[in-house]
Amino acid sequence: MTDDQNKAGTAPISIGGPEHEPMDSSPEGVHELIEHPPDPEVSSHVEVIPEVVTIPDELKSIGVESTGTPVFKSIDPNHLPLTDEQIFNGEKAPPSSAIRWLREMCLRALLQMGKTLKLIHGKVTRVPSS
Repeated sequence: MTDDQNKAGTAPISIGGPEHEPMDSSPEGVHELIEHPPDPEVSSHVEVIPEVVTIPDELKSIGVESTGTPVFKSIDPNHLPLTDEQIFNGEKAPPSSAIRWLREMCLRALLQMGKTLKLIHGKVTRVPSS
């Protein structure tokens, strides 16, 4: 903020934030699991368990089907499922509650982004992690 903005009282004000934006449901963040054979030097020490399960014919005859390969969605730290206040206050939630687990997932995403949450003047703010 410059001195001119201080005197005139025209400092920019931010309303909302990433927690108030709608979540993007595009398939860009979806990754399909691809199996790779182990390297030759470790293949004698590793047991390969395939991700795609083969279903016996007797189970296929009664209607059992494979769901295909697993698909995992990566987390975009700018679009977290919880607000910063919920993440900060979720520490007090019991470990058996869903909010606690979501909090831990969001904190991990924030740390990967190089941010952490701090309470500054009564407001939860994202700051660079040190």
